[in-house]
Amino acid sequence: MTDERVSGTDTVLRAPGLDVHLDGDGTVVRVGVAGSRIDWLGPSGALALTTADGPVVLGPPRVVVDVDEVETERSRGGLRTVVRHSVEQGWTVRVVLANESDAPLALEHVRLGWRAAPGTVVTALAAGAQAAYAVQPADGAGPVLAGRLRAGAQPGVDDAGLLLGPLVLAPHHRWAVAWRWEVVPDARRVVAHDLPRSTWLDLGQSAVLPGGPDVAVVAPGLNVELEDDRVEVEAFEPGASVVELRSARGTTAYALDWAPDLDDLVDDRVRQLLAGPTTPAGTVRLADADAGLLVQDALARRTASPTDDLADALELLAGELVERLDEPADEAGEPEAVDSVTLAFLAREADRTVEESTGTALLDVAVERLRRTTAPVPGLGLAGVGLALALVRAGRSATDVVAHLDALRTAGGGSADVHMELALLLRPREEVAGDVVLAALHRLAVSLGAGLPGRVVPAAATAAVAYASTLLGLVDEPTGQRLQDRWGVTASGLARVTAAQVRARVATGDHGPEDRRALSWLVLGRR
Repeated sequence: MTDERVSGTDTVLRAPGLDVHLDGDGTVVRVGVAGSRIDWLGPSGALALTTADGPVVLGPPRVVVDVDEVETERSRGGLRTVVRHSVEQGWTVRVVLANESDAPLALEHVRLGWRAAPGTVVTALAAGAQAAYAVQPADGAGPVLAGRLRAGAQPGVDDAGLLLGPLVLAPHHRWAVAWRWEVVPDARRVVAHDLPRSTWLDLGQSAVLPGGPDVAVVAPGLNVELEDDRVEVEAFEPGASVVELRSARGTTAYALDWAPDLDDLVDDRVRQLLAGPTTPAGTVRLADADAGLLVQDALARRTASPTDDLADALELLAGELVERLDEPADEAGEPEAVDSVTLAFLAREADRTVEESTGTALLDVAVERLRRTTAPVPGLGLAGVGLALALVRAGRSATDVVAHLDALRTAGGGSADVHMELALLLRPREEVAGDVVLAALHRLAVSLGAGLPGRVVPAAATAAVAYASTLLGLVDEPTGQRLQDRWGVTASGLARVTAAQVRARVATGDHGPEDRRALSWLVLGRR
């Protein structure tokens, strides 16, 4: 039975595992788990078109409803648009643009509104003839809504929609694009064998792309090796590259990023820091603990010179940070919230100067500041363990420091990630990770895409991604293998890809505080 109307009541289309709720105009209101209020998508499916003259204002909708299909048609001038939702074993979304005029029509922007529901994470890949989109609950529990492009091309995606333009429609010509959506239990079961598992790569690592005898490869400046059913490409230098695969299906353009080595990135930043502001006496004035941590790392690897200048800069910064730690943050005399990188820097500086009186003084300051900490913050476990090691190497007991960290682990306050950091660092080597730690790891993995093809949309702050990468690096191999059953990738594999993402983003960043903090997390995660 078919019902045709201009507008009317809401409609629910049902496919296995999902309900698609549409309003009277045929626009998606929400898409959720069948029979529940758990949503993957919010308002979606509205077309937005722009020409050189501005937005295209389409006419009123003509909606046709069938038992398993809802179609919305709108027109303006010679342009007719159709958005059709249909269900069977899955959910199919099809968009048709038809130029029914005698003149070509150039559309500068074509966007199909597509918004994830609150409390979810999107991982998406848009590469022209190939595109994928997956939505997961942010807590890592529950099924995944996965979509694949089945016809047409999608050159872009953002947190507000699927980008389909620019397009030029010839007179009396129509253009169509279609996606197929289904529900799978977890990220591991998302079908993605024909897509690259990551677009962030280490230098020296090959990207493996689908190929075949009828696929032409365009990869300027890259090393290309052709196999029967795949293409391997590798960069000679770090940076971004686009690899085009041209076939009868269309052109697929993969944007790939090869990340520089962490040592090279740190050394480059240290050279820039040493060329920065100085005191009247000529000592380099480092901006913050993050800058100091990078200089310490370069000095420890003896890749920066002159070493005397580095040591003077570190001594000056350490003195300034100690003074700040002694200052109350407000009129009530409450101490400023501890910065874990500052503690990590002071611990490393004390370790570096352990044979000098300044080293002992720095250890005392760092230990006292840690003891005054009443709630865990990101990186406190890493800083505390570094402080404990510095105490042991100085011939002192670290028992009180470890006990305080353990007390913070079981105390309230702080995020789940922070408590997970302490749990991973403090639990005995033979102890199996418990349910609380596993749940926190699932949340963390989802925030990074959990091994799905593409990139998280919108991208999280670089420093936050770096911290997550370092946390994953703390996971022991048996636990990492257990997680693979849900993610399709081990914890160490996800950590490696995430670290490459951070390095690639920092390499093209603004060299500001956010980038320095991101590098600090990677340096602290070396272990």
